[in-house]
Amino acid sequence: MSSSVVLFGESPDVFARLESEVGLVTVVRVCTDGAELLATLAAGLARYVIVVDQFDDVDSGLVDAVHAAGGRLVAVTDDAKAASRLFRLGVGSVGSSASAEVIAEALSRAEPLKRRGRRRAETVDEFESVIPDDLSQLHGVEPRTGLPHLPDIEDPANEENQSSQPEGIEPETVQREPGRIVVVWSGAGAPGRSFLSIELATEAALAGKSVTLVDADTRASSIAARLGMLGETSGIVRLCRSVEAGTFSPNSDTDAHARVRIGKAILRVTTGLPRPSRWQEVGKAALKRSLEALREASELVIVDVAAPADNDQDIAFDTFAPQRDDATLTALEMADDVVVIGTADAVGLPRLMRAVGQAPELTQGRISVVVNQVSKGAARGVKLAWERFGPKGFRPEVFIPKDDAAVEHALDAATALSHAVARSAARGAIRDFACSLCECGENLETPLKAARGGLFKARVKGAPSVTGGT
Repeated sequence: MSSSVVLFGESPDVFARLESEVGLVTVVRVCTDGAELLATLAAGLARYVIVVDQFDDVDSGLVDAVHAAGGRLVAVTDDAKAASRLFRLGVGSVGSSASAEVIAEALSRAEPLKRRGRRRAETVDEFESVIPDDLSQLHGVEPRTGLPHLPDIEDPANEENQSSQPEGIEPETVQREPGRIVVVWSGAGAPGRSFLSIELATEAALAGKSVTLVDADTRASSIAARLGMLGETSGIVRLCRSVEAGTFSPNSDTDAHARVRIGKAILRVTTGLPRPSRWQEVGKAALKRSLEALREASELVIVDVAAPADNDQDIAFDTFAPQRDDATLTALEMADDVVVIGTADAVGLPRLMRAVGQAPELTQGRISVVVNQVSKGAARGVKLAWERFGPKGFRPEVFIPKDDAAVEHALDAATALSHAVARSAARGAIRDFACSLCECGENLETPLKAARGGLFKARVKGAPSVTGGT
């Protein structure tokens, strides 16, 4: 049975080869524009896309749009660099000399997976196909994007890497589980989201975890300023662009994924937007793919988001229209853990209660409630107020003591409490919570006794060092 296909790009040789094999594939259109390609698929003229040229025009957005329209993609190229980039986007490829039969077989194997769970670890391959006898012309496809995985075929870029391996050293074959995504969120105001995000990331790094800290607050980002990273570039925008293009490298030191040392802790930091007017550059689909890429590279991804989490119902029917709070909504949707923080005062506590009550509608992750700036003896009053007015099924798990002097020391030094004021009472509460939340067991540092009396004055240590252009 002949299959209708669309060629993306112009290649007279491939066109002639496909047309010469009657009964395998029928080329219904040659498209040189992404919009034309998607319109052809939407009209039902074809389900298969063969990319023969314009490989740079294929990004993750186009791949996802083709999948959403029910299409399948395969590239025809001998360019190893292009094939490797497409591989990372989930597009398989065949050599330019492949016969029409091999191309048709590759298309038949490009069936999107059926996902039964929202977590990547729960993705199940339900694809059934006939494996051809000769796979020598087929490249593998990464299962992340919903395409079949050919277990014996590697990313074309890996062939060169493997050939350069020293003798006696086997390449790593065991893949670890994807990292956890922890989102720090709150109700209106500034109860300490960025502060807690930095502290959690630092404590987890001190405990031996590989950590990436992401500033996804598209309204008032502050992590870069708090850590003394004063460059005007936006790490999160560069991250989204590199992931979209399939060029993101988790081991490189770039503005999108800078390596930062805070005392003894080493972590990666993706800075936020320098101006909130650029919020549309952090789209929902791009951020989702970026967080997926980061969780593949780190054991823990901590995301600081803005407080507003509103979905404009007037444009909700338009799935392609950007929403102002897409970044917050996307991060909450993907979170394994959501830390909701609020302050222990007459304004902050009701806001915290409302945010915790709203959280189950926005996430399926585990929800933890943190109360910040708790004065001495105020914890009991917070608990009583929560029992009477708070949402059922939740209760404050962590009370961070009010320790203004220590927090100001850390802020002035552009560092974390563990580096500036290690014996702070606030640091002690956060350290214990971080180890419990991140499942990192005992902290690698010698346990420190929190200072009595709440406030602790100490000499301020230097700001963190940064590697990677920010």
